[in-house]
Amino acid sequence: MYITSYNLASPVITNCSPTRPRSPVLVALLDRFRGESGFALLQRSGSSLIRRLCAHLGAPAVLAGFAGILRGEADMGFAATMVSVSELRV
Repeated sequence: MYITSYNLASPVITNCSPTRPRSPVLVALLDRFRGESGFALLQRSGSSLIRRLCAHLGAPAVLAGFAGILRGEADMGFAATMVSVSELRV
């Protein structure tokens, strides 16, 4: 499935710019993927959740939002896992 349009007025885009707060939806989703139970969720249905979010809010907005959040991530292993999932499955 190819995503052919995106909404530039999406709250995800406006909230993830460098000068504004990050989207609480994206932060909450990333937090849900933390730890052992989060990793199990990520393996089981993470790509589907991310694809659906991209379909509704626009892939560029969602992926840019994730990148902005993960840029400041202290747990590099978690950040690397999320980048791999975003690259391979979205």
